Amino acid sequence: YKLGALPFEILVEDGQWDSYLPIYEPQAEKYETWGCTAWGAQNQIETYFKKVFNFEPNYNEIFTYIKAGIGIGGANPQNAYESIRKDGLLNYDLIPFPNTFEEFIKTDVTQFEVKAKKWLQDYDFYHEWLEKPTKNTIKEMLKVSPIAVGVTAWYEDGEFYIDKGLPNTHWCLAYGYKNTKYGIALKIFDTYD
Repeated sequence: YKLGALPFEILVEDGQWDSYLPIYEPQAEKYETWGCTAWGAQNQIETYFKKVFNFEPNYNEIFTYIKAGIGIGGANPQNAYESIRKDGLLNYDLIPFPNTFEEFIKTDVTQFEVKAKKWLQDYDFYHEWLEKPTKNTIKEMLKVSPIAVGVTAWYEDGEFYIDKGLPNTHWCLAYGYKNTKYGIALKIFDTYD
């Protein structure tokens, strides 16, 4: 979906979603998963749900990871969003986190497909892309939704992380912004410490 295809409703007037952030879940606690697109998408959804539906869901990233076809090196975020739109979401506790990456990528999720699709009976899932957004555009759209963003991971410069002009390599959640002497800085909820 392209920006503007869906009607906008201002949900957080100041664009600061700090009070609605989800439970922190690292994508690489035991090993690297390259699953930032699944984690970032679900962090966005869980944050939105906490505000709009007044409850805090915790969905299973493994299910989305497998259904979206994510693997070593990561994936296009569109794959994760389309998987959620078509396959639904599953509660976190239904698939335990495997001890090794080899077990992780071989997780059989077929037994959970019907249960995940039940989520789609309760919710219609749409997503839109901000094409070539500026930080000002993101700042304005944060009034409507938390925004998942591509970033360049991770080059620290004082209290900020910067891209050094390099391509985006990571998908995470922008949940607010700060006006700084350098301009707008996005506040990021990530899947790494």
